Amino acid sequence: MSIKTVSRVFNEEPNVREETRPEDLEAGAAVLLISEDLDELLELSDRIAVMFDGRLVHQTTAELADIGLIGRCMAGHGVELTA
Repeated sequence: MSIKTVSRVFNEEPNVREETRPEDLEAGAAVLLISEDLDELLELSDRIAVMFDGRLVHQTTAELADIGLIGRCMAGHGVELTA
């Protein structure tokens, strides 16, 4: 991925789909998208991981994603936290 793409992401102007070159993806490049917009995540992602309170609490593929479960995990519902 180019420096231009990374810069756009950090400046909150992500246009990752158009900026990511097919040859980058074929070479195994990855894009880390951090978002609370579930529709955006499902549209752009192959895999989804949810973190809450600094811990990974859920992982799934976009194809098998349960939007309700992802939302609950993002909000910390059903997530057991230890001190």
